Amino acid sequence: MPVLIDLDHQRLRGSITDFVAEARSRGRTGGGSLPGAVARLRAQLGQRVHAAYRRAAEREYGSAFTAELAVQLRRDVAGVAVHLDGRVDGVRRTAGVLWVEEVKSVSLPGVELRRAELGQFGRYRLQLRLYALALIDAGHEPAALRLRLILVSLGDGTRREFPVDIDPDGTMRRLAGMVRALFSAAQRKRRRSAMRRGSADAVAFPFAELRAHQGAFMAAVRRGLVEGRPVLAMAPTGLGKTIAALVPALRDALSRGRAVEFLTAKRTQRAPVARAFERVRQASGDQGRPWLAVTLRAKADMCPPGHLVCDAEVCPYLEGHASRREPAAAVAAWVERGGHIDAAEIYRVGVARRLCPFELALDLAAIAELVIADFNHRYGELLAPTSGPGEAVVVVDEAHNLGERARQQLSPRVRLLDVKLAQTRARMRAAAAPSRYAAQLGLGGPDSPFLTDCRRGALVRLLEELAVWAEAAAGGAASVVGGPLPDLARRSAAALLELAWSARRRGTSPRPDVVHEVLRAVVRVAEVAEVAAGQLEPHVYGAVQGTDCAVGMVCLDPAPWLRARHRALHRVVAMSATFFPLPHHARALGLDALDPVRIETPSPFPDAHRQVVVVPGIDTTYRRRAAHHHGIAEVVGSVAAVRPGKYAAFFSSFAFLGAVLPHLQRFPGLVLSQAALAPLAERQRLIAAFREHDGPALLVAVTGGALAEGLDFPGEELVGAFIVGPALPPVDAERERISAYFQRRSGDGFAQAYLRPGMQRVVQAAGRVIRSDHDRGIIVLIGQRFAREPYARCLPRDWYDRSPQDIVASDPVAVIRRFWARSHRIEADAHGFATNARRFGPT
Repeated sequence: MPVLIDLDHQRLRGSITDFVAEARSRGRTGGGSLPGAVARLRAQLGQRVHAAYRRAAEREYGSAFTAELAVQLRRDVAGVAVHLDGRVDGVRRTAGVLWVEEVKSVSLPGVELRRAELGQFGRYRLQLRLYALALIDAGHEPAALRLRLILVSLGDGTRREFPVDIDPDGTMRRLAGMVRALFSAAQRKRRRSAMRRGSADAVAFPFAELRAHQGAFMAAVRRGLVEGRPVLAMAPTGLGKTIAALVPALRDALSRGRAVEFLTAKRTQRAPVARAFERVRQASGDQGRPWLAVTLRAKADMCPPGHLVCDAEVCPYLEGHASRREPAAAVAAWVERGGHIDAAEIYRVGVARRLCPFELALDLAAIAELVIADFNHRYGELLAPTSGPGEAVVVVDEAHNLGERARQQLSPRVRLLDVKLAQTRARMRAAAAPSRYAAQLGLGGPDSPFLTDCRRGALVRLLEELAVWAEAAAGGAASVVGGPLPDLARRSAAALLELAWSARRRGTSPRPDVVHEVLRAVVRVAEVAEVAAGQLEPHVYGAVQGTDCAVGMVCLDPAPWLRARHRALHRVVAMSATFFPLPHHARALGLDALDPVRIETPSPFPDAHRQVVVVPGIDTTYRRRAAHHHGIAEVVGSVAAVRPGKYAAFFSSFAFLGAVLPHLQRFPGLVLSQAALAPLAERQRLIAAFREHDGPALLVAVTGGALAEGLDFPGEELVGAFIVGPALPPVDAERERISAYFQRRSGDGFAQAYLRPGMQRVVQAAGRVIRSDHDRGIIVLIGQRFAREPYARCLPRDWYDRSPQDIVASDPVAVIRRFWARSHRIEADAHGFATNARRFGPT
């Protein structure tokens, strides 16, 4: 049971096990844990150790042995009424002595366990001593008690026993210190909650004026939060959604003593949130100074060893974190400073102090007023049971991406090529260093009854069996589930633990390789396959003989899992520039049954500042686009020549981009192109080069990629965008199954699987152009499909007057020339008015 602290009545209640664990974590629950099936396997192995201990003790001691003896500890400690319950693993009576035994399974290999000292297991020693205090309270004489800690290695079954002295006085002092620490943490939390409540009214909008329609947007967010209803908000790019959502979300959360979690789909979208927070904090005066914000990264990016097995006995960074002294000092320094703390800084501090950066970030997030993170922070484990309602206000930016992200999470797969590569890597390891990798390849050693029944070479054999399973499944999707999959997943989970232990034995910290990736993928496929739902089906991805062939599960509709998560979150704001039609997205995100507050706002900027043109004479379909590569480049070049400046051209795929790119080299200026699979640092250099270039430039990128969403190019940084063709997802067996599912269900299979996702990307890319009241620019949609149904009806309503045909132009250059001429006259008139106003002064 969780530890319950009653500050008003000075009471503490809980289990001895949870009390010891929570006291060591200074009151923060949650944090690093083993993934899914690996955690379950770890628990099962521990249960197996305890069962073996009980069987042996009952055989040897008979009725003198009692398992799972219930005890109660009732003490007044430092003015606090402490009520702790526990169950002792084993108690036996012999010759007037009461032996009290606690059994723990540990992840340490036998060689390390044999060298270990009792001090390394202080948590378990304290647990035993608290049991002893409870037995003394029950009337047992201290002199008659004998405490013994029994440790069993899961790696090879090594058993180590430590006698533990009772030390009642020392244990009481330790208990008092832990109670004081927990109460101090609870009091700090209460004070921080009071600070939040007291400063909620100080949350200030940081700009002198609201943009058009920004007030209505903020009012809708406030209404949903006050009424405890989700908010579904569509607002065009440039409205200022980030600040318009953050301000009411902070006010509401702080007024309740809570925090805001601001979630984004891409890393590039998090920096603007941090900047918005700092603006709000500065505008809010002295009361905003203590506010703290933290940007989180994925666990994989915050794990120095890289194996992602979060066990203090496996990972030295978690082992160092367990003392909580250094983490507490680091967090205290950040709290004193206030403001925004970036994930990169947390990682540097964690590595320097030999602390887990991910746990350190979670420590900071537990007390921050704003947590900026990826969707996975709240939507990362949709199959996990949800507790509700959530305490934080959750804002989901660019939420049109959430459905697809959830679908991908629930569609795990194992690539056949990766399995073969993993086999090759494992064999190479065995051949190159058989002694060094003996334990790794043996999955626990020749005498281990714990992880697997296999002997030497089990990893190689496991991968061979995985290859057989994957190839059989590729021949028929029905073969994916059932059969050998549950056993393969169990052994894959065991292998992940063993690989991490092996790395620790060698003193190395390898980054995850293809072997880890395959094992984790198998575990994940089995987890999803266990779920009985009509929206989840076994699936074969790619061509059976192709390099991209994979086997796994496919999620046809993630809405049921998103609905369950949103019901648990309670206060959630989902917003996007491409939530049209709004009812579709309400259903797709599982919000339709939760009575959401809905709002659609028009563009805050005058229509005269933007010119949208559809160029119909170009065929961008896959089969015919090759004949139009030169024509696409001609449109880009001739339109950009009307008004030299900085432009972006977005293509539906890297293949399409690469085919047209040679024709674009005649652009009169710098041409920069996005590379496939480019790392973040390379993308940042590309953006910086584009921004800093003095003169005409063309940025060539992929629609729906990192450069087409979440980036601001104000003023002269971008005066036009060319979107070449609707960015429909590629036709494959997965998309066809999704299409067929929705065709049966609602008769709109093509729209659900292809049309809406593709046109959302188009609108997002177009939104890079107009970002402020002063911006003027053009949006050129190249391709005849934009002029036809059903694509035309997906264009934003504020792009045209009466119908989408209004913006179809047989001579786009003439239309663009007239637009820029009008814009220059407006600018000249505005400049003249401002000059006269300064000359004559106010009237």
